[in-house]
Amino acid sequence: MKRSLLLLTAVAVAVTPVAASAAPKPTKRVITYDYNGPGAIGTPAFSLNVSGVAPICQGMDACWDFETVKGEKTIEIAASDPAAGFQVWYDGTYADSVVSFCGKGKVTVSPKNAHEVFVRPALDDCGAVNTSGTLTATILGTK
Repeated sequence: MKRSLLLLTAVAVAVTPVAASAAPKPTKRVITYDYNGPGAIGTPAFSLNVSGVAPICQGMDACWDFETVKGEKTIEIAASDPAAGFQVWYDGTYADSVVSFCGKGKVTVSPKNAHEVFVRPALDDCGAVNTSGTLTATILGTK
């Protein structure tokens, strides 16, 4: 009995560090973007990616595009003005994944792949005249 108990204790001690190191570690990175105009129009009834039909991205700072890396899952975006509106979509599928936010919002993507994320300050009914400001993205994941 004592021998079995000693053997089980030795195995538990040996396996504990391996199990602890196998647990994914949380990651966090923060990026910012200063914009100088709207790149989208959004209301509850109608959304339009103006940057998709006009050369807005070339003419002013109104188009923020960035990529996630494998393992990143949650993107939390906040505007410097809590009444500023913006739209977010990913992987080029505006019609399928666009979401409109006022002041702040959160988007979840699959951590199995990297994703291209598109953010556009928007003229909308959030309450602010969205002409300039800063957007901050906090990207969370595991490695």
